[in-house]
Amino acid sequence: MYHAGRSDGQTISLLSRKWKREELMKMKLSYQFFCPHCTEQVILKLGNCQSWHFAHLPLSRCDFRRTNETAAHATAKMKLYQWLTSHHIETYLELYLPELRRRPDLCMKINGRCYVLEIQRSSIDTEQFMQRHFSYIEAGYEPVWIGLHNSETNENYTLKTLTLLDSFLIRREPVPHSIYYDPYKEKWLIYSRFFYIQPRKIFLQAKNYSSSISPYDMFCSPINLFFPDTNTKTCMADILKQWKKRTLSLRTKMYVTMTPSEKRMLPLFQSCQLNLNYFPAVCNLPLPSQYMLMTPPHLWQSWLVIKLINRTEVNKTIHLSALTMEMINAAHQYRFTFRPASIHHKEIIRCLLAEYFELLCLFGALIKLYPGVYKVVRHITVKKTFNNLLTDDTFVCNQLAVYFGNKNIFKT
Repeated sequence: MYHAGRSDGQTISLLSRKWKREELMKMKLSYQFFCPHCTEQVILKLGNCQSWHFAHLPLSRCDFRRTNETAAHATAKMKLYQWLTSHHIETYLELYLPELRRRPDLCMKINGRCYVLEIQRSSIDTEQFMQRHFSYIEAGYEPVWIGLHNSETNENYTLKTLTLLDSFLIRREPVPHSIYYDPYKEKWLIYSRFFYIQPRKIFLQAKNYSSSISPYDMFCSPINLFFPDTNTKTCMADILKQWKKRTLSLRTKMYVTMTPSEKRMLPLFQSCQLNLNYFPAVCNLPLPSQYMLMTPPHLWQSWLVIKLINRTEVNKTIHLSALTMEMINAAHQYRFTFRPASIHHKEIIRCLLAEYFELLCLFGALIKLYPGVYKVVRHITVKKTFNNLLTDDTFVCNQLAVYFGNKNIFKT
């Protein structure tokens, strides 16, 4: 906590200016301090590990009795406050929201819309994140989660390991992206154009922005940050190169141990007299929204083909909405795992299926009749020799290179 009432009636904010340790020590010896929310006495902490703050006594029951905030967090909070106010935006630092009993890092109001900015450096529990995120939404605030990060020196497409915190930070609209801030260099870092390679390895684009960028562009209309990229074809060539390498790795993998999904899928493969290495080439297609699912595509796409598409008569129709519910129901049984995100699983699956069906139309398995309605043109052959599968993998990659090369798969 960075605000407290002083025994002479004044309110002291540790973030209002750059304090010197000597003047705070002198103030600490001369006055008592009180919490502005519960009015209990608080202690001014001037340690070397955490940022300077006011702390409640150990037996306090106040909602704001604890803080584990680092100096970097406090610096970021102050820098962002100064940046927002310099653009004449109505901004509040650690404003107490009584209806939520929360005190977000920053609150701001732009064009009549209220935003809360939460700065996050370390990972938090998924349930805790979801509770905080949706409580803000229900109260009429738009939450924006900002990570603390060193600004990138290389702005390009790169392969990154996405942590749990990175997953929480992803905003879906208007373009999937996540926001990071370097409080010492006063630079922004934005990750976008996510593309799944492995469960924890994501191909993405990193871009730096200086503090001269407007808060409106950063938070309210970030579409202005995502102009069509002239390097998309080069990017897709790199992605497909990684994808082909990953596919070959799955083909030759020795299953000494198996994940829960692999264990559940093995009997389904065996019912077709296959092992897990023999998935059809069109059951491992790269999709723009696959990053939202931790389960590898060759597992859930094989389930979809074997259990649903191949069991539908040729020339019969399948409906996106019905298959979405089928996969929702199967997700628990087959241990399909979603990346933690502030988006409903049903929406994730519907998006994935729509993208997958579009590619199955490309490869002649389906025909799109109407939005969300497809006709099964032919069944997908699941029993093939290993050499034929390798040939199919090369053919599929070549077809996808042409398809993705003529289409901007990243929503802009």
